Amino acid sequence: MKVSIVIPVYNAEKYLRKAVASALTQDFTDWELILVDDGSRDGSGALCDELAVSDSRIRVFHTPNGGVTAARSFGVAQACGEWIAFVDADDTLLPSALIAMLAKSGDCDIVIGNKQIVTRSGATDEVMNAADAQLAPGDFLADLITNRVSQFITGRMFRRSLFEGGTIRIPRELVMAEDFIMNVQLGNKARRVALITDLVYGYYVY
Repeated sequence: MKVSIVIPVYNAEKYLRKAVASALTQDFTDWELILVDDGSRDGSGALCDELAVSDSRIRVFHTPNGGVTAARSFGVAQACGEWIAFVDADDTLLPSALIAMLAKSGDCDIVIGNKQIVTRSGATDEVMNAADAQLAPGDFLADLITNRVSQFITGRMFRRSLFEGGTIRIPRELVMAEDFIMNVQLGNKARRVALITDLVYGYYVY
C-alpha cells in the first residue's frame, strides 16, 4: 500500500460524499481511505458505512468524540500506507494530487503542494509555492513560522515513519493552532521537505 488517506469525520453528512469521491477519482490508485467517525451526532457515521460498501479500499472506524487531532492520530495508527495524506471531510483532493506529490517526493519525508480555494462565487488558486524546492528541516520550520509555507496539515503528504514512536498528541483545547503544532512536530523529524507547484487540494469555504 502506497498511500493512506485519512479523513476525520464529525457532523459532515452534507459534504462527505464529495470528499470521498475525490479519493475514488484519483489518477493514482494504490491507496486506502480511512474514515474516522469522531462521534458524529448527525448521519455521518451511517454514511461512512454506506460509502465503504462501494469500494474495498475504504475502511471505517467509529470512535468517541475526541477532536480532529485525536481522529487523525487514530487514523494514522490504523494506516498501512507508506505515505499519509490528511483530508478534511468538507474538502477535496484534486484528481492528480497523489500522483503529483509522489512523483516529486524524492528522498523527502514531507511533500507540500498548492491549494485551490473554492467559494460560492468560484475558485481561486493559492500559490504559496512559486517554484519546486527542497528544504532542510530548519528552513521549513522558519518558513512555517513566517507563513511562507502553508500552516495547514492538509494539502501535503507525510511518510508514515514520521509517526513512529507514538502518534502526534496535541491537547484538545488547542483548537486554533493544532495544524501548526503538528507540522512543527513532524517537520522536526523529517530529513527534507519538498515544496511543489502542483495544485493538490481543494479548500472549501461555505
